[in-house]
Parts: sequence; structure tokens; C-alpha cells
Amino acid sequence: MVDVSVILTDNSPAAAQVRDAVASWAAAGLVGECLWVTAAQVDGTVRPAAVEATLVGPGEPESGDLLGFLAVRRLDVVRLVVAHVVPRDGVDVGDLVATGRLVGDVLHNALPRGVGGEGGTRLRLLNVIVPASGVSDLTRDALVPGWDANVVVAAEDRPDLERSSVQVRDGDVFVGHAASALASIAALWPGIDEGSADTLELDSTTHAGDVVVVRAMVRSVVRDDATAELADGICTVLLEDPAARNQHLDWARPAQTPDVVVQLALADLVDGSEWMVHEPSAGSSRFVLVRKFWAALKAATLFNLRLFGLGAATLVGMGTRWAERTATNAIIGEGAGQVIQFRPTSTEALIQQAQDMLEAANQHERNLGIRAEASAVRAPSPTTWSTLRRYCFALVDGSPLPGAYQVPDIAGKPQVLAPGDVVPDPLDTFRTRDDHVMRSCDVIAERVHRAELDEELAELESELAEAQAEEAAARADAKARKSKTAKAAKAAKNAKAAEAGTETVDDPVDETPADEAPSEIDRKVAALAAQVAAIELRVVDTTAELQRLDEWVERREQSLVWRLGVSVREGTEAMRGAADASRKSAMADSRLPADGLKRALRRLVVTWVVLGAVVLGWSLALVYVPGFAQPFGISELWTGIVGAVLVGLVVGIFANHVYYQTVLNFEERVNEMVHRRRVTADRYVDAVRESSRLGMLLGRLEEWAEIIGWALHRTCTPAPSSRETLAVDRLGNLPATVAIATPASDELDVSPVVLSRAVQVLSPRGWATDAFDRAIDHYEAHRRPARDGGHLAADLDTLGHSASPFRLLHDYFVEGAAARYCVEDARLRLDRALDDGELELPPRAMTRRGRFGDGRESSDEEFLAAALGPVTPFVLDIWTPTGQTKERQRPTLSIAWLPQDVGRVHVPDGSGLQVRSATGDVAVRVDIGDRCDITDIVHFGGQHVVPVRAETRAVEGVFD
Repeated sequence: MVDVSVILTDNSPAAAQVRDAVASWAAAGLVGECLWVTAAQVDGTVRPAAVEATLVGPGEPESGDLLGFLAVRRLDVVRLVVAHVVPRDGVDVGDLVATGRLVGDVLHNALPRGVGGEGGTRLRLLNVIVPASGVSDLTRDALVPGWDANVVVAAEDRPDLERSSVQVRDGDVFVGHAASALASIAALWPGIDEGSADTLELDSTTHAGDVVVVRAMVRSVVRDDATAELADGICTVLLEDPAARNQHLDWARPAQTPDVVVQLALADLVDGSEWMVHEPSAGSSRFVLVRKFWAALKAATLFNLRLFGLGAATLVGMGTRWAERTATNAIIGEGAGQVIQFRPTSTEALIQQAQDMLEAANQHERNLGIRAEASAVRAPSPTTWSTLRRYCFALVDGSPLPGAYQVPDIAGKPQVLAPGDVVPDPLDTFRTRDDHVMRSCDVIAERVHRAELDEELAELESELAEAQAEEAAARADAKARKSKTAKAAKAAKNAKAAEAGTETVDDPVDETPADEAPSEIDRKVAALAAQVAAIELRVVDTTAELQRLDEWVERREQSLVWRLGVSVREGTEAMRGAADASRKSAMADSRLPADGLKRALRRLVVTWVVLGAVVLGWSLALVYVPGFAQPFGISELWTGIVGAVLVGLVVGIFANHVYYQTVLNFEERVNEMVHRRRVTADRYVDAVRESSRLGMLLGRLEEWAEIIGWALHRTCTPAPSSRETLAVDRLGNLPATVAIATPASDELDVSPVVLSRAVQVLSPRGWATDAFDRAIDHYEAHRRPARDGGHLAADLDTLGHSASPFRLLHDYFVEGAAARYCVEDARLRLDRALDDGELELPPRAMTRRGRFGDGRESSDEEFLAAALGPVTPFVLDIWTPTGQTKERQRPTLSIAWLPQDVGRVHVPDGSGLQVRSATGDVAVRVDIGDRCDITDIVHFGGQHVVPVRAETRAVEGVFD
């Protein structure tokens, strides 16, 4: 139910003091807001009347049009409470009644009416008289016949129903008494949506002089919200030790061998995914050219036949070159830088030279293309990051892993890891000596810093050894010089003694005379000692830095994300090494194997020359040498010559084939070199691409590790409370009937049983996954859409600038917005568990504050349950003898609004006490007397009013 109360008072100082008291209580959080109207704020000279109101609440008072305040709310009930604040000196109440009727008419005409008794806003009209003790000059003019109720607040102030009443006299007692009564009637106490007079209704038996006597008692526990305190307490425990959560779970067990679980999960995550390092293709180790038999035979035959022409051309060529050299030396001169040729260079040779130049240029362009091709890297798949999150969350919250590996159960319960076994705490950063901060999962920076420290330590140790050796040598030199100087001084002294005929000196040599000033060597020794000390300090500092780094790495080196980062880092370094090796191999000087071919050609030429000379010599010998061919005839002679030629041809063919095999070997080696160049280029491209891909993954992994780390480590971060403890002692106008209690201890004492049960409520199976999803929903609702085609936009983002989807989501987690939302969500879930009875808070020790407190500690339930006390009659001094005779002092209706837990207290049958539910930590007890005539009440001076039937109501209670 949504309601608001409008309180109308006169312009008296007493009414102003009551309003100030209510405003101070509202500012302190004791009561809710209301609209306060004084008679001076109602202008009845215009139609409709203009009514100005002041909004009294937790904030600064705000003035404005009454109907304007009501128009901004959809209201179920509006209460108009005309409050007659009557101190001992009395006030004129007649004008206030008329003003109240006027304001009632304004509200009646403005509020929406229901149709057929349904809907609309209900208007309750209450006329309340709050007299001080001893007031006896009221008249019937203070009553408003036809309204829902004319209420007289009993002039009594009791610390408890079983304690004696305090006289309601002028001053703070009266002001507090009136403020408390109006707060109860106007339903201003938090958690109670009914006023103490809301049960009163006008009926056909009501007379014009009927009033109802009401008494209210309030008990309020002022503290931080118990649910918030419990949630903050749990968050503090989990923040200090995130692994403590697993000790309280009833559906899981802490993993017995977390290192093994992490290693197996990591292998499953990497296997076949983008986290796997793909080695560059090696290609074939040897180039093999396959030829068919007949084609190879044909090629060999043609090659041999062409070699005969080559031999002739070679011989002619040798003669031509000899002639060209001879002509050059004779005409131009040797060494002139010019050569005479009998014929120009052939066209085929020029084309070949141009082709070689083009090939060299094309090779350069191909190298540029290779580098451009190597720089092209595809974006990681969005499932890379979603799968990583699922692994991290599942290992902690027990949800199924996305891969083939599943953590084995123990006795039917799944094993779960602590958050630190999965990802480092995002706030566990490392600050170096030069004030550089390394992220919690920055494996690259850790490797670089460690290498720098190792190199620095090695250099310092080398410098220290050299400095120590130099210092030792300088000390030895200084000692030797001092010894030599002392011996010389002793010898001179003995010589003088011998000349004087005195006894010589045999005292030991003093190598360090006291009066001698420090020499240059002494200063050098001192400088070297200072240098050694400085280097030792630097060694100690570097060693300490290295030890700090080792301790930092030790806290995270077993976690899944850190191991994954190290694996990717090693793969990146390996790929960079492979790329460098491929580049060096491609840039190496690989000369063509032409030396063997040249030697084979020379051997072939020599063979043909020798063979031709032998055949020619043999033939000439047969023909021209006398007596050499005597036994032979002409036919035998020709046969010998032809046979020699044929033998020469056979030998030449064999020599040609040997050269042909050399040419084939040369071609094969050239093809192998070309093949290796291509394979090297491919390996370079693959290695550079893989290195760049892994580097991109590693850079984004460091930032995702922070998001996941916040989701697992820091979503239980309690926000600092901005609420201040209520200074009850400063609220001097609190009456005895308003009892305020505060916790005896500043901290909520949560027992292990309650803590364990609360952790179970907040940590069902899959809690981390659900918390992340709820945080994403909150991010989408309050910042910007986070999903794109079924994936998180951050999973698809590869830009990373300040306004990119990933950067905005990263800031949402790292800046703590997600943590604050999750803590609020935890409080709501604990609230639901408390409402459902799934969780029960332990009683908390309370102490009543103020001058009526006895200093005794009691539980909050006991303190609030005091509203269930026995029915106590009203004080006698407010009743006339006639009223006492009618036993009007005995309440006929008692209602107690209690928080749900306290409301479970058993109420004895026949006590006449009604118990109604309330939220919050406020209990209100209201005792209501039966309708009585004003002649029964002392405050009306005992005047007699003739009982008549009630006038027709000026304003109906329910609009229909």
C-alpha cells in the first residue's frame, strides 16, 4: 500500500515545536516523510482554496503546492490529520476545525475516485487532539462531526506498559509526546503502513460528541540493516580468504589435489583450441624430381649428341678467344680496360642477363610481399573468451566444464577449486623499485623484469669481484709501502745511533705511525672500500627485489590463467625464435654450386682435346710414319683409322654422360635451394603470424584475467557504509513512550552456523556463473547493451580503445561497479532467505538509550516483544467521575505491529491483543478505548453535551 499523511496544525509556537521535533526525527531516520500544513498556509479567499505544504522527511524541508506533491505519486490512501496541539495554557481550536474542513474539501475534489467501489484513492479524515496533563478548557468546537474519527491522545507517557506514567507537562515532554502520537496516527514509523487510528470507522451509532482515546507506545531498534550487516560480514570473510567459501558448501568438497585438477583442465582447454601453439609447416626436406624412363633416356641421348657440337664450338671458341686477346694486346694494349671482340654478344645472352635482373627485382618484391603477408593476423574467435570464462567459473562453482574433462566427484559431491587456484587476485599487483605496476597476470612484464634483474645481478657480482680484488691489491700495496717506509726510518735511526755511539733500536717495525697524514694510497683504499660497500648494497637491493618477485610469482604460478599465460608466452617466444631463424637462413649467403659444373666442363673439354689428339695422331701415324703401317694393306689401314675414330667416339660418349650426370646433379641442387628458399619463406610467414596471434591472445588474456579475477575474488567487496550512528542522546524531545535501542556491540556477532548457512544461500551450484550473468544484465540495464549476436560484445572486440565494448566492460568490473551490484544482490537474496525462513539471524544484544534506559542488555527480539505486554488501563486523571463509573479507562482494543520474527511470539488467548506484521526494526503498540462522550473526559471540563445522531459526513471516506 502506498500512502501519505497530511498533518494540519495551527500557527501556535507549540505546534511549530512539534513540527521541528518530527523533522529532526525524520532527518535522523526515525520516521518517514509527511506533508505538513499550517493554518497560515491555507488561503481560503480563493476558490478552490490554495494550500501550501512543507515536505518533512530525511532531506531538507521542501515547500510547494499540496496538490503538486500528491500529483507525483500514485496513492492508495491519503490521511488528513487535523492536529490540535493543546499545551497547559490552551489554544483556540475553533478556527483550525474550519480550516481542516476546507482542506478536506480540497482533497476530496482533487483525489481520483474509484468506480463501483474499486480503485481510486481513499481519503481518511482524522481529527486528533493532543492535550497536556491538566488541560480542562476544551469544548465541542474541537470536534469535527462526520469525520472518520475524533481522537483524543491520552495524556500519559510510559517507558513501558508496566511502568508508571510520566506527567505530560509543557516543554520537551509535551513536544515529544505530541510528535510521537502524531507519528503513530499518521503511520510515519518505518515498516508500518497503518496508522493507529486507521481501524476506527464512523457508523450509524456515532454521536456528535463521541471521541476515542488512544495511547501508543513505540520501540525502535536503530542500527545498520541486519541483512546488510550479515552480507557485509560474509563479504569481509570471503574477501580476506576467498577459499573459505568452499569450507561451508553443502553440495561440494574442496579439491584434494588442486594442482592436478588445474593441469588436466588446462590441457583440456588448450587441446584443439586457439590456445594451442601451431608449429610452422616444415615442408619437404628434399626436392625430388620424378622422371619417366623413356623421357630420361631421350634427354640423355640428346644431351650427348649436342655435346659433340659443344666440343667443336669449344675448340673454335678457344681459338677465337685467343685471337681476340692477341688483337687486343697488339692494338689497344693490355690492361687498357677495353676488349676487342670479333662478334657481338649473342641475343640469348643479353636476354638471359635481363632475365636475371628481373628475377632479382622480383625476388625483392616477393620479400616485401612476404612481410606484408606475415603481418596479417585474424581476430580470435569470440568462443575463445567465453570458453575460458566457463572453465574458470566451472572449476570454482561446480558447474559442468565445457570440454571433455570433468572434475571427478568425491563421495557423490563435486570437487571445487579456490578462486586463487584459477586466477590471481586482480588487486595483487607487483610494484617494482622504479614504481612501475605489473598487472596481476602480466606474464610478459614478469619475464622482462626477471631477466633485467638477473642481468643486473650478474653484472653487479662481476663488478663486486673486480672491486674486491682491486681493494685487496690496494691494501696489500699500502701495507708494503708502509712496511718499507718504517724499515727505512728504523735503519736511519740506527745509523744515527751508531754515529753517536748509542745503543741501536731493535723494536718491532710500526707500519702505521699515528702522526702520519693519510697518503694517496690510503685515500685510494678508502675509496675502493666505499665502492665495494656501495656495490654490496646494490646487490642486496637487487636480491631483495628478486626475492619479492619470486614470492609474488609463487602466489599465482599454480593458477589456471597464469599457467595458460606462461604457456602462451613460451609459444610466442618460440615462434619469434623460429621467425628469426628463418630470416637468418633466408639472408644467409647461399652460392650456386657452379664450381663442380665448371670443373666437369673443363674435364670434358680436356677429354675431348686429348681424345681428338690421340685419334688424329694415330691416324697420321698410320698414313705418314714410314714403316709404322708396313704390315697392313690399304683396307687394313682404313680399318685402323675408322676403328680409332669409333673408339674415340665411344670414349667421348662416356665422357659426355659423366658431364650430363654432373649437370643433373647441379640442377637438383639448384632446385633444392629454390625449394628451401620457398619453405623458409613459408616458415617465416607462419612463425610471424603465429607469434602475432599468440601475442594478441596474451595481451587480451591479461585484461580478461582482471575481469574474471574480480568476478571470483572481488564481487564480495562490501561498500563502505555512509550511514552514521544515531545520536539518540541528542534527541532530547524523545518521550518515554518512544524507546530507542542500539546494539551493545558495533559488530554483528555471526555464529559459525549462521555464517555457514548464509554462505550456502549465496553460493548454490553455479554461483559464479550466475553472478557474472546477473552483473552483465545489470550492466546492460544501466550502461549499454553488452551482447551482440549471442556473444558478448566484449568477446568480439579487438580494438581496446577507451570507448570500445571490451574497455567499458573491463572498467565496469575493475572500477568496482559490478562488485557493488553483487553485494546489493546478495543482500536481497539474504532478505528473501530470511523472509522464507531459510535463514534465521541470531538474536543480537541491545541496550535502551536515553534517560529511561536501565543499561540492561537484551536481545532485539525481547526488546521489540515488549510491545506484547499486558493491557494496562489509561491513567485515571484524564477521566471524570462519570467516565470512571463507566470504566472508560479500560482499553477495548489493543494492536501491536511487530517485525515478522518477533510476531511469532505466542500471544495468550483472551488477552484481546491483535498482532500484525511489520517490516523493519520498529514495533508499535496502540491501545484504543471504546467510543465515549466528551463528558467522560476531564479535558473538556466536564461539560454536558446532548447525545444526538451524527451529522452527515462532509466528505465520504471512500469515493465511489
